[in-house]
Amino acid sequence: MVTHRSGRTAAVLGAAAIVLAGCFTGERPSFEDEEGSAALVSTGSDDIDLVLDRLESTDGATFTADYETELHYGGVSATASVVQTDDDLLVVTVATPTATTQFTSSADGDETCNVLTNECEAELNEARISDVALRHDFFGQAFADRLRSSASRRIGDSASYTKPIAGEDARCVDVVVSGGTETFCALDSGVLAQFVGADMSIDLTDYSPEVDPTRL
Repeated sequence: MVTHRSGRTAAVLGAAAIVLAGCFTGERPSFEDEEGSAALVSTGSDDIDLVLDRLESTDGATFTADYETELHYGGVSATASVVQTDDDLLVVTVATPTATTQFTSSADGDETCNVLTNECEAELNEARISDVALRHDFFGQAFADRLRSSASRRIGDSASYTKPIAGEDARCVDVVVSGGTETFCALDSGVLAQFVGADMSIDLTDYSPEVDPTRL
């Protein structure tokens, strides 16, 4: 059994290779808030900002979420679970037919483990899940980053709407980019509810605002 510690550190960039991007007409402006950190402003689209603001606000959320993911090219599929506690423990588990990888982020340190062999390393090693094109923070910041990138490349108006996903109301936006339309959906808590793009899809299958202790 893998042992976890409490607390949380900041998310890191990983194998999904999603990068920050500017707004539709140029680099996205920023300003310094009272704490001295850069605060990002509007992408220029209210519809996109409604979803982006949610995806960037998962840090304070307490929840348990389950997902199904699939790459459209190559057919690699995975299931994933995310548990975040009120004392900032984050546990993300990604399972494919050949491996189960667990990421733990805490104030005591970060850890990536092969659940089947119990082999662990003291870092968040995103390369462990590169075959499914995910980062360990896919449920929030990773797809906030992708939405920023898509906003900078959009070639048409974006449409925002709500729809039920996994028994919850989700706010969605369709972003038209070269090659098709990308759909991003997020819950009130900020948790990613759905992504549909030319390369992959992610679907939230179950969600609770409570922590499932059996996942820790």
